[in-house]
Amino acid sequence: MSGFALVGDVGGTNARIALCNLETGEIQDTVVYSAVENESLEGVLRTYMGEHADKNVKQACIAIARPITGDHVSMTNNPWEFSISEMRTNLGLEKLSVINDFTAQSMAIPVLDEKDMVKLGGGEPDKTKPVAVYGAGTGLGVAHLFNFNNTRYSVPGEGGHVDFGPNSPEEDI
Repeated sequence: MSGFALVGDVGGTNARIALCNLETGEIQDTVVYSAVENESLEGVLRTYMGEHADKNVKQACIAIARPITGDHVSMTNNPWEFSISEMRTNLGLEKLSVINDFTAQSMAIPVLDEKDMVKLGGGEPDKTKPVAVYGAGTGLGVAHLFNFNNTRYSVPGEGGHVDFGPNSPEEDI
């Protein structure tokens, strides 16, 4: 597979957009756009694609800080909202995948090198067990990666939007 795909990490504060070389997996030409200073994600992607028109990008995968439950996406911590299918058409893309940002994080765990990881706690890691990924940004992203019948499944969530249920008078203070 040759060419480039557009990739992005979009949160409440910034949109990081880059190109992924489909032959090598190398990420290049990263540009950070302010979510506050830009009216829409489509506008950001259109600007980026215009600046890299020589790459003739036809596919994209954008990781968004919010649950993705259908075609319509309303960002959690910024005012952007869009239709995935309309944006794909408007940008002239053959394929546009929009996934939760911590789905992207968790799915990347199996391809990390040992040098990219820090061991916490005792014992040896068991690669057959679930993996938890938590990260603070504008919100608190979470995902769990499970391996079932040699297929990986990511279960994302929005940890910063979870209610606290006190179980004792002390916790209720």
